Amino acid sequence: MQRNFMCVWAAGIGFMMVTPTAMAGKNLTEAEAPPAVVAAFKSAYPNATSIEYEEEMEKGVQTYEVEFTFEGKKWEVEYSPDGKVLKTDQDD
Repeated sequence: MQRNFMCVWAAGIGFMMVTPTAMAGKNLTEAEAPPAVVAAFKSAYPNATSIEYEEEMEKGVQTYEVEFTFEGKKWEVEYSPDGKVLKTDQDD
């Protein structure tokens, strides 16, 4: 019984160590981001600065997050691979 508990405990610790990495997105260059995402972003925010692209996988759905500064405020916009806006957040 104690051996089973130790195996379950070790597996749980291993899962906790791997999960944050698996959930974290992958940083992309503009050239690596889908063209539809880049085009939609540049059309909506032509004067954005400090632009960062990130590929994410949430619940089996691939999305692309763009973090940037626009008109002095920090923003995050999440896009589908075909360039549709899924979510927009402004940081204060």
